[in-house]
Amino acid sequence: MANFQHLKASRTRVLDTFPTNSFGNNGDIVISRISGRGVFICTKAGGMWYVANQMQELARIGKATLKELNADKLTIKNIENAQSSIDSYIVSDLGNIKSKTGKQLVDDLPLPINNISYKQAYCSLERYTDQETCEANGGTWYYSTNHTHDSISSTAENQLLTIGQMHNSVDTEPTLLYDGSVLEIKRNTDFDDNWQTSANIHTLKLSYNSSLNSTLGTDSSGNLRITSTSTHTSGTLLINNIEEIGSDTDKFLMSDSGVVKFVTGANLRSYIGAGTGDGDITGVSITTDTGAGSKAEDTGGSADFSILGSSGVDVTNSGTTITAVAVPAEIDHDSLNNFVANEHVDHTSVTLSAGDGLTGGGDISANRSFAVSVDDSTIEINSDSLRVKDDGITYSKLQNVTDARMLGNNAGSDGVVTEMTKANVLSFLNVADGAEVNVSGDSGNAAIYDNSGTPAFKSGITKAEVLSLLNVADGATANAGDVTLAGTQTITGVKTFNANVKIHGENSRFLYLDNGENVYINASSSTHLAIGVDGTDQITITDDKIEFGQNKFLIKERGTAGSDEASFGQIWVKNDTPNCLAFTDDAGTDIIGVGKYHYETKVMGFFAGQTTSFLPMTGYVIERTSTTASNEFIGYIAPYNCRLEKFCFRSEVAQNGSLTLRVIESSDGTEVPGTQIYRKDHTIDIADDTFLELDMTSPGIGSDFAPMTKGRIYAFQLTTPSNASDTNITMVFRHDITT
Repeated sequence: MANFQHLKASRTRVLDTFPTNSFGNNGDIVISRISGRGVFICTKAGGMWYVANQMQELARIGKATLKELNADKLTIKNIENAQSSIDSYIVSDLGNIKSKTGKQLVDDLPLPINNISYKQAYCSLERYTDQETCEANGGTWYYSTNHTHDSISSTAENQLLTIGQMHNSVDTEPTLLYDGSVLEIKRNTDFDDNWQTSANIHTLKLSYNSSLNSTLGTDSSGNLRITSTSTHTSGTLLINNIEEIGSDTDKFLMSDSGVVKFVTGANLRSYIGAGTGDGDITGVSITTDTGAGSKAEDTGGSADFSILGSSGVDVTNSGTTITAVAVPAEIDHDSLNNFVANEHVDHTSVTLSAGDGLTGGGDISANRSFAVSVDDSTIEINSDSLRVKDDGITYSKLQNVTDARMLGNNAGSDGVVTEMTKANVLSFLNVADGAEVNVSGDSGNAAIYDNSGTPAFKSGITKAEVLSLLNVADGATANAGDVTLAGTQTITGVKTFNANVKIHGENSRFLYLDNGENVYINASSSTHLAIGVDGTDQITITDDKIEFGQNKFLIKERGTAGSDEASFGQIWVKNDTPNCLAFTDDAGTDIIGVGKYHYETKVMGFFAGQTTSFLPMTGYVIERTSTTASNEFIGYIAPYNCRLEKFCFRSEVAQNGSLTLRVIESSDGTEVPGTQIYRKDHTIDIADDTFLELDMTSPGIGSDFAPMTKGRIYAFQLTTPSNASDTNITMVFRHDITT
């Protein structure tokens, strides 16, 4: 546990929280640096932790910051003036110093300013409008809705707070201000002689002098009542919801030089120059599409007109509505506009006739069908298909073939039938031009039959000699069953075998694949097969081994292994850069870099009293919160090019939130790691004492698995959602020992 001896190996422990009672031993001292609260010295005694007051920065020496202060007597000197308008005042609440707003302070004081009745101010001399002048001339300044001084008492409830008056020693503002909320003046039914002489609906009175004034109020029906000598409105007067008049009042509103007045209907008609008599319409004009003149007019009498229909059009009316309706029975279809005679044909006059090879047809007044006539020997009908009958094409139906030609295909690939010349046929049969296949007499060539046409051996040629000449075993049947070739055989061209080809290897028979005897397959027994190149066995296969005669064995690289097969494993080459040997078992588990990669496991345990720690890679039991002067505790030198293959974490504290792993690097010439090469944020939610393996792929900074370079120093920083306390971490590194 940390102490004050200032040895590098035993520096005072710095926590970011207060220690719990289960933490540390009696006599231990730690420093708690808590965000938002300050720095404190804590010591443990009797199984309990104690803390001194908050420590101050050197720049604040002589100043103290306390969360709670208890004192029997407190003296404060040199209290500074606020120098500005504030709304906070210090008060004592049962010995505790607290603050109140100005409004709260006024509410607590015994002042009547929270319930002031506003009344009219008057001078008893009735010729002064301010209190100072009134009283200087021997008058009395009073407040009431009644301007008669004799009926007004001088009690406080009958006074009105006005400009410049001192009311109960409270000085009012020089102006009565309105804050924008609703200013309400209510009708008072509980009136008295001093405030209101009757229940008056005119609750607001605006006076110019004692004889000129206006009043406003609201009656019991909710109507606004304005009483005034005259009312002047500047701007626009907006009136909503104007009710309709229920009877003829013969009243109309007009503006007379900005003053609203009413006139009667007769006066209004006179003002606008309208006549006063009654009568009929004196003239009506109707304009039509066609007709004599531009319009039909009748300017006298009742103006009667007739609107008549014609062929195809009927005119009717319903009251004043006149309707023109088409009469289809009276309309000549052929005389209509855009009529085309060819679009209107008698279907019985149009006939569809069957031509050669067809039957059926008729006029188009009904559906018609056509049938194909076939001879049923060359062509036949099969359901809805017309097809060539089997064996229906005779030689006479084929086109003529050029003299001295054969039909076939010698193009080297599938295709249509063509005419083949003599040269084509000889090439097809692999026969030289001029070759003799039948020789009569004793010309020295063996003959199988004579000119009589009966198969017979010529005199002097035995069956054994013929079999030997043809290299055919006695009793062999051509194209039926096995064919046995004895002796040395030379086969030219491409040959197709539709059955098994057996080469008996009891006497080390060879199948040569080149012009000489350099490339071959050799089966010397039922348990021995050899493949030779350059006349030497290169691959030898027996029932228990495969031998390779060359000094290297090449396998083409690929991205993944093949399909898994039970009881078999796969050896293959992974297409990394550079590529490497791989093995995959029958469960599909890949082992990449066989022999190239070695694995190292780092195991560490420590107590994390904070959320962010640098891991003690060198085996020290205490983590660090900074890289400064800590290489001997947290530094890891990469012995090869390597990567972090696995990162396993376990804590005695449940973790819920963001966990971040960072890898920080320094190269030669730099002591402290400072370059971040890898970072990944993980969202986790695990209970306490629960195993967690981090996914090392898809980081926010760097590459998958945090690749590290041989010879550089690395520090590993872990940030957890909560203080991890007792923490265990296992890290697995994969080293490329070829670097």
